Amino acid sequence: MIIIEVNSHARLKFPDNQYWLPIQLPLRLVDETALITDDYHVVIANIPDPDHDDTLQVHNSSAAAIADPFTRLTTAEPYPPGDRAQEHQTYVEDARSTDRSSYMSLETIIETDTGTREPFNIPNALRTQALQTERVDPDSTATKTTVLNEQEVFYIEHFVKHVAPWIDIDDALCLFAYEVPRRAMNDAALLMAVLAVASKHLSAIASLDASISDSYYQRSIEALTPTLRLPGISNNDNIMATTVLLRFWEEFGEPLTGLDISFHLFGAKVLIDASADLQQVSPLQVAAQWLGLRQEVRIAFLTNRAVSLDLHRFDKFLDESSPLSPDRDWSYRMFLILARTLNWCFADRDRQIAEYDDLVQQCSAWMLQSPVSFQPIFKSDNPESHPWPKLRFLNASVVFGLQHWYLTRIVLLSYNPRAVLFGPQRQQYMSQVNAEIVDALRYICSIGHSNQQFHNATVIASLALSMCGERFGNAQERDAAEGILDIARVVYGVPTLATIEQLRRQWL
Repeated sequence: MIIIEVNSHARLKFPDNQYWLPIQLPLRLVDETALITDDYHVVIANIPDPDHDDTLQVHNSSAAAIADPFTRLTTAEPYPPGDRAQEHQTYVEDARSTDRSSYMSLETIIETDTGTREPFNIPNALRTQALQTERVDPDSTATKTTVLNEQEVFYIEHFVKHVAPWIDIDDALCLFAYEVPRRAMNDAALLMAVLAVASKHLSAIASLDASISDSYYQRSIEALTPTLRLPGISNNDNIMATTVLLRFWEEFGEPLTGLDISFHLFGAKVLIDASADLQQVSPLQVAAQWLGLRQEVRIAFLTNRAVSLDLHRFDKFLDESSPLSPDRDWSYRMFLILARTLNWCFADRDRQIAEYDDLVQQCSAWMLQSPVSFQPIFKSDNPESHPWPKLRFLNASVVFGLQHWYLTRIVLLSYNPRAVLFGPQRQQYMSQVNAEIVDALRYICSIGHSNQQFHNATVIASLALSMCGERFGNAQERDAAEGILDIARVVYGVPTLATIEQLRRQWL
């Protein structure tokens, strides 16, 4: 039997009596996949090698996407909660890239439960997909049909698995995970927005060529623009979902330092404001508007300005919400208190002390009246191995609400209208306030570190560190803070390098 080895990995076997035709060199191979996809429906089956365990792999061809562990990514059993490092390490074990030179810049540090810093790599399976995807030209894909190429299917599945949970936050209906992709199959602008967000996230965590995401982004805008001239757009679920996803796309390129922030919201605010007079708002509209509010609050934090949306409609959403997500609704009530606190701090008007006192009272009442599900399900004080205690919680909604409670407390402490600004007691007052702010920041980081299985936990912690991480004076806490920012960047694609550099300068 003759064995031909391709790239020292794939093995193709032929019988001893195989007849071979002479070939004139040089030989030029042409990949005609793109030319025949409209004429054929190809079903690919993996045929196991009876003599070898090696899986047939064909590199540098259109079949490479099948050879890579795409099936492993989409059919793997879920890992235990909190073990993001194990999940990604399994990717690495399943898919070893033949060329790691382009991935070295993605090496970073992840913090283990023992408090040590260990090398941590982005999953090679995603990297392999990224390199293969660079050969796919998004402009060659028709937007008016539901027929996608295989890489686009990978993007959509990545969106459902890794991006939508970030947006839905325990939504019982999981609208961005299930409803948005379904609608995208019949809406070009929404489809391109989903593909843009997924590929943008992959470019942030797996070295996917950024131009691929840029192309989907531009095509979504091109498809969206004509629809903005149509009547009744404020009641169009697809347009609303598309606009907030395009804004979400932009967030992957914004540093957490308050500098160079893009304000191009693509009409999301206009659409949300225009929907105020609607008698009925669909569940997808509500979910999209909550995402729009989260985006506004994030920008308010980074730029020290008021939230530009009318918050009363969100009170109405909570009053009319179904009982399917009680923890999520309770957390969103805290989020609204935070938004109103930011408005009190940054609005262009006189700050009334009575309003401040009311916000403090609302914040305290929220914590005192929190459901029992907001208590830790596990708590461990282990100061020798880590500077913060381990606090595990039941679900992502609880984490979301508690972290924003501590964020609100930091803001209220920082903008206390009764602050002692002069006199002999000023130093004592400032020292006490700083200690309380650092204590709140510790809880935010502890929750983020202990609940990494929930997308928003680490992301919110990184936002808090960008606000006041310079207050950490302990070397161990500073090191742990950098670990959180590393994870936010490498695992979730949040651009935190500028924050790390800024904190290092402030810690000198």
